[in-house]
Amino acid sequence: KIAPNIKVYLTRDSDYFLPLPKRTELAKEYQADLFISLHVNANRSKKAQGFSVYTLSEKASDDAAALLAEQENASDILFGGAETPVPIKNDEMLTFVLADLSMTASLQHSLEFGRISLSAALTNLKKYGIAREGLKRANFVVLRSAEMPAVLVEACYVSNSREEKLLDQKEFRNSIAYSIASSIKEYFAEIGETRQTPHRVYQQEAKLDRSAAPD
Repeated sequence: KIAPNIKVYLTRDSDYFLPLPKRTELAKEYQADLFISLHVNANRSKKAQGFSVYTLSEKASDDAAALLAEQENASDILFGGAETPVPIKNDEMLTFVLADLSMTASLQHSLEFGRISLSAALTNLKKYGIAREGLKRANFVVLRSAEMPAVLVEACYVSNSREEKLLDQKEFRNSIAYSIASSIKEYFAEIGETRQTPHRVYQQEAKLDRSAAPD
C-alpha cells in the first residue's frame, strides 16, 4: 500500500445502479474527507481521447463539459427511476451550495485535488501516451450534493479503440488506481503542511489519518 493511513470506502461493491444523491449521502455517513466519482468517458466521436478531472461549477468550462454533466445528471432518470432536476442558469440551490462551499474552502480544495490528480495521472500514464483533456468544471449533481472536497474523474474513453484496449488491461487499470492513490496521499500531505483545512478536512497531530470515498 502506498498510503496505509488512508481508508477507502466504495459506494457500491458490484455492478448495479446507485442514485446520484445516495452516493454522496454514503460519503457523508462515512464522514469522508474527499469524494471521488470515478468514470470512464464515452463520445460519439471515436477520436475523442484523454484523461480529465471535473469540479463543481454553475457554468461549465466548455460545451463538452456541459453536455457531459447533462448526460451524467440524466442517469437517475434513465436507470434509477428518480427525477433529477435539470440545471438551469439561475439555479438558486446551486448558487447557495457554491456560496457555502466558497466559505468553507471546499471548492478551492476540490480544484487543488483536481490539479494534483490530473498531474499524477498523466505522469503515471505517460508510457501509454494518454492525452491531457484537462481540469474542467461543470454542474454535476453528484458533486453538488457533496459536503467535502469532491471531483469527478473521467479516466480515458471507452469509445476510443486504443484506450478501450488499454482499459481492458489489468496493468493499465492498476496504473490509474495507483495514480489516484498517490494523488490522494499528496493532497492530504499538502493540506496538512499548509494547515488550510476546509470543512471535514482535518489534521490529527503529525499523523495523516484520512478517508476517501471513491464512487
